[in-house]
Amino acid sequence: MLTLHRSAIRLMEQQTLDDVCRVAIDEGCRIFGAKYGIIFWWVRDSLRRIHAVMPYEESAVPRKNGHIETVFKTRKPKTLTISELTNIHPEFAETKAKASIILPLSLSNKSVGVMSLLTKNPIDMDQLTHEKTRLFTTIVALAIRNVQLYQDKKEALHQRELFVSLAGHELKTPMTVIVTTLHLLERQKRLGKKIDPLWMEKMHRNVHRLKVIVDDFFFSDLISTGKFQLNLRPIEMEVFLSKIVEEMDSIHTQPFTFINRIKKPQEMVLDEEKMVLVFNNILGNAAKYSPAKSEVKVTLEKKWHGVIITVADEGAGIHPDDLKHIFKRFFQGKNKRNGLGLGLYLSQEIVEAHGGDIEITSKLGKGTQVAVYLPLMPS
Repeated sequence: MLTLHRSAIRLMEQQTLDDVCRVAIDEGCRIFGAKYGIIFWWVRDSLRRIHAVMPYEESAVPRKNGHIETVFKTRKPKTLTISELTNIHPEFAETKAKASIILPLSLSNKSVGVMSLLTKNPIDMDQLTHEKTRLFTTIVALAIRNVQLYQDKKEALHQRELFVSLAGHELKTPMTVIVTTLHLLERQKRLGKKIDPLWMEKMHRNVHRLKVIVDDFFFSDLISTGKFQLNLRPIEMEVFLSKIVEEMDSIHTQPFTFINRIKKPQEMVLDEEKMVLVFNNILGNAAKYSPAKSEVKVTLEKKWHGVIITVADEGAGIHPDDLKHIFKRFFQGKNKRNGLGLGLYLSQEIVEAHGGDIEITSKLGKGTQVAVYLPLMPS
């Protein structure tokens, strides 16, 4: 028990997932006389490798109905002879290990992961089913879950601070423009002078920007708190898109062109309010990163059992490194000019909630194309 006490102290002292897993494998190797180890953890819908201390770790992938998956499902440990192991992974013969043990990691009678160790000597099954082994694997699972909760809380606090900081900055700019323009309009009216229509355009543009920011805040909060729901109703897609394109064309310096390649009126079942947010964000980004007077094309086409809407601009393009993270919440890319980093995150969430898909392709200096596929009826 002193050995387990030491293991528990070492594990609970760690503050990162990598450190917890490294210590867990180190303690497992010490207790079971092992040389190498690997930990798999249940993430969303599958077992994922979260840490490994062994050669050829890239080949250690849980197979469907394989030993790792069986141990995870049954919560019963398993031992393999070196010949059984090398039949599956011949490369492990070079490790000089004599056996492999696979231990279930569980909490509250629920499987959460698996630890696999390559041992220097064969292990008796009695040792694996001993209370000491069950206690050790529970301590490991608890340590991993604790550090995950700690990191989640830390990330949530960081996101909240970032959210407040970005919100203050983003709201300040359009509010300042609106207040300043209002003062100028009042002054012109008091002096009996004609009101410059450009001021009204500026006011309209910033009120629109303010609405987009507030909508992004609102829907982001609904998604993060699990209160996000769709309010579906039939709409004519070409009428819906043409109104958005027309509004965008009126408030931006870039000309927006709507191309409808569907001959008959196409009725869709959508949440109109949330879809307005999606296309306001996508078309707004196209304008934001494109030169003045460059064209933004919005094309509606029939595809499979739905439609595809393509938004193509002639702007700066997106850096290839940024494309991998473009849908992450609060992501700020290399070409970021302003904004919260919420628009594309929200757009993807809303489109996928409708059973659709959104893809982005881009070339630096050439422009960006955003393709949104929507089924006729959300799944």
